[in-house]
Amino acid sequence: NARGIISLGGAYSNHLHALAAAGKRFGFPTVGLLRGHPQDTPTVLDLKAFGMHLHWLGYGGYRARHEPAFWLPWREHYPHLHPVPEGGGGLAGASGCGVLVEQAREQLQALGWADYDAWW
Repeated sequence: NARGIISLGGAYSNHLHALAAAGKRFGFPTVGLLRGHPQDTPTVLDLKAFGMHLHWLGYGGYRARHEPAFWLPWREHYPHLHPVPEGGGGLAGASGCGVLVEQAREQLQALGWADYDAWW
């Protein structure tokens, strides 16, 4: 069973920001694999403040994320963490977000909006 999360993103990643904040709030470890070279953007400063452990992959290392063996060394180094694709993508990410549509529909109906298409 995983005790934390490892994922990928850039120096302005909302995905990593949300994971790091959740890790801090709920007390689980988070690791971020970041594109490019070390920089202190407001997002990166928050990631650090939230306790996320950061690894900068450079640009070539980040491009390798689609290669079949990309996760092998990271899973060996962090066997207790669950790897999440970049941006929370993939089938599991889509399935997890599917419930948001129904939650939004219910909340909008409570406000008197008959359909979520009215957002746009």
